[in-house]
Amino acid sequence: MTHHTAHATSEPAVRLSGGQGIVAAIPQLLGFVPTDSLVLVCLTGPRSRVGPVVRVDLFPPGSTDMVRQLTQHAVRYADSAVVVCYDDAGRPACLDPVLEALARGGVPVVSALCVGGGVIREAATARAMADDPGIPMLDQSDPQSQQLAAATVLAGRRVLATRAELAASIAGPEGPADDGFRTALADARDRFAAILAESPRDLTVPLSVALDEAFARVVSEDRSPSGVGPHAAADLIVLIGHIGCRDQLVARAVGRGDASAIPALISVARRCPRDCAAEICAVLAAAAYRSGDGALAQCAVDRTLESAPNHRLGNLLRAAFTAGIPPQSLAALAEIRIPADQRGAKKPTKSTEQRQRRAISRLS
Repeated sequence: MTHHTAHATSEPAVRLSGGQGIVAAIPQLLGFVPTDSLVLVCLTGPRSRVGPVVRVDLFPPGSTDMVRQLTQHAVRYADSAVVVCYDDAGRPACLDPVLEALARGGVPVVSALCVGGGVIREAATARAMADDPGIPMLDQSDPQSQQLAAATVLAGRRVLATRAELAASIAGPEGPADDGFRTALADARDRFAAILAESPRDLTVPLSVALDEAFARVVSEDRSPSGVGPHAAADLIVLIGHIGCRDQLVARAVGRGDASAIPALISVARRCPRDCAAEICAVLAAAAYRSGDGALAQCAVDRTLESAPNHRLGNLLRAAFTAGIPPQSLAALAEIRIPADQRGAKKPTKSTEQRQRRAISRLS
């Protein structure tokens, strides 16, 4: 069962009109075009702004746990909701339990829609859907579709045809890493061995400086025609194998919700085979979710846990995503850094370590 939570970003804003507008917006928010899915769109405030958007696979009507999770999410985040089912076979059996649970939870459902065969139908009841001839989905020439597409580009996002394509966009090499990357990894481990050994877990100033330089190089190379090279990628991979460096990079990614570094993180992740992908994919997952790209975040955390099933941060992030925790809450992780009064010291103080643990615990 796959589950995605996306959050609409605050800028740029696009006015949506009716069911066609909502259905046109869902792929922009998820990052891919859903199929065989139930999507819960949370609306908030007097102007019914789009809030969190949750996508789950279609499920049997007896799946009470899934119904409960969707309802709890709506009660927590929605003043009203739209439920959209994607099913070419007709009105799915899981829709009625969801609508009934939302009503019991006091969440008004503005519209229940079913999308299939390129047509949108009202699906609040089986009779309503049978009587509704349906309206076509908006095509790319429609002004509302064009505004949504422009907003997606401006937000640094893109829409892929399927979730599989989204997962493939951050996948590593199918076989072993190329020899150039393995050689670069060995070289990076040799060059950073001394400063990594000096503090096995704590973040020191030399490590922080090395991380800043490595990350700046990755971002710079990603913007060049040739892309991120093996040595820049390997330097970053070796450094974030140190938990202090990894956490500092997470802090940088989530502090202001800036999505500009995400393409560079993806480029590094694509160079990594399974055995060294966990940390970079965890950083990518946090950065993507903080920027509102829940689908990319889910794919990245999936790859983290495929590489390291017991990865602590990966499992924490997955729990946060499943619970629908707002992306802004990840800003608590920005406390994981060297405070100004600790610069020059080899180890953070006990109080600093306690602040770091509290920052992570706020997500649970």
